[in-house]
Amino acid sequence: MDFVVSVFSRLNPHATPKDLKFMIVSKKNPGNALLERSETYLALKAEKAEIDRHKWFASEKAGCDIGFDQAMFEWIRHYKKDFLHKK
Repeated sequence: MDFVVSVFSRLNPHATPKDLKFMIVSKKNPGNALLERSETYLALKAEKAEIDRHKWFASEKAGCDIGFDQAMFEWIRHYKKDFLHKK
């Protein structure tokens, strides 16, 4: 999460995790071609894919949907450091 907040805090210093999630997923803004080629966007997209993957595994283990926010916080706490070192 610290990476996501530091990247987008310059655009909106009052952004919440839900705002950041919307900004990553949103495809409605013009100029997406430039956005989709940026290294920052590609890194955030890869992180979101890993969070979604963790959400699926954690939800299966729990026997119910744990939700994106819970999965994001768990993934950041337990797996983000390893993910960044693999790159």
